[in-house]
Amino acid sequence: MDSTFDPIALRWILIALVVISFAFDAWLDRLNLKHSALPVPERFSELYDSEKRGKSLKYEQAKYSFGLVDGLITTGLTVAALALGWAGALDRFVRRYTDNAIVTSVGFFLVLGLLSSLISLPFSIYGTFAIEARFGFNTTTPSTFVIDKIKGLLISAVVMSILLGTITWLYSIDRKSTRLNSSHGYISYAVFC
Repeated sequence: MDSTFDPIALRWILIALVVISFAFDAWLDRLNLKHSALPVPERFSELYDSEKRGKSLKYEQAKYSFGLVDGLITTGLTVAALALGWAGALDRFVRRYTDNAIVTSVGFFLVLGLLSSLISLPFSIYGTFAIEARFGFNTTTPSTFVIDKIKGLLISAVVMSILLGTITWLYSIDRKSTRLNSSHGYISYAVFC
């Protein structure tokens, strides 16, 4: 029995998962926002400053609205990338520079991560310097913001390189058991993190 997937079916499965994930996250965020606006139980009312709570609720509403726009754009770009075969184009781009399977897989995901970070950068800047600043929650300076982003990218690159390099290396040794173990590892990570 052939264990390969039809690429077109796999593409539509991935698109469906991306859309379902966005819809589920948006629903959960809306549910959390709705419940955070409920009145504070009377026995705890003396612990809350009503002015600060009101400000916090307005901040959460602004964050939710902005997050929804951010999510719609990001999800739209992800769906477009999958539907139009941009992942294949990125794979061909990375393969131009190496034939090594480990370097190719690590390079593919590093470039993908970098592109994703660049796409999300304007949203991150607006969220930090416009929304948080409007409510007085921003203590980040532009230089701290840039340094934090660079540190985050470097840490992600190192961790992803080690994990993906190891998985690809194990897969090259024993394809069947590595595929199963990698799937279990990814699912565990996705569920618990």
